[in-house]
Amino acid sequence: LLGADGDGGRAEVPASGMSLLPGRPVWETRRGRDWVSQVVDAMLALHDIDASGVELAPFERYVQTRWWKPPRWTDRPELWERAMELFEGPVPTSMTGFIHRDVNPGNVLWVRDRLSGLVDWQTACVGPRSIDPAHCRLNLFQYQPQLADELLKVWEERSGLTFDRWADLVSILGELDQIGRRRTPNETTFWIERAIEQAVAELS
Repeated sequence: LLGADGDGGRAEVPASGMSLLPGRPVWETRRGRDWVSQVVDAMLALHDIDASGVELAPFERYVQTRWWKPPRWTDRPELWERAMELFEGPVPTSMTGFIHRDVNPGNVLWVRDRLSGLVDWQTACVGPRSIDPAHCRLNLFQYQPQLADELLKVWEERSGLTFDRWADLVSILGELDQIGRRRTPNETTFWIERAIEQAVAELS
């Protein structure tokens, strides 16, 4: 952000001025492992930032539990009920730091197969580092699901941390208004429910 005119007093309309970041999003790629490698490196560089002197909102879960119900397409509602119980537990306090909160292929820009930067920062906060790979995994389930596990493997290897499966629950259940609309299962719902099952098994 370079400047802002919230009431339009100078620009005649409410306006903000921002620097231009070159690149464009790539939703599906044939460079699977290289794509994962660069995205993980970007996450780790972000997580290394010391945000202790910056006023940032704490991490919050998005879903409104009073409206929650299992997706229409599942034949395992009890699994989703258990997932919600675990989701409502305390937010992990270990491995916290500066996180983007919305790392997905649409927010990663590329120039000639090289990652040029991350955009869309309104949800950046201080929270569990596992949230960033988890949210990216959720999006990969819809486009290139095989890369989701690869991203998790590479993130653990390079960060030296153990991924907290609670983050998968947060990312998936936070998008239930979209995920739950389908009436029949497909490949994406298979991978999503698989992640839910793994998280429940590990956290229970």
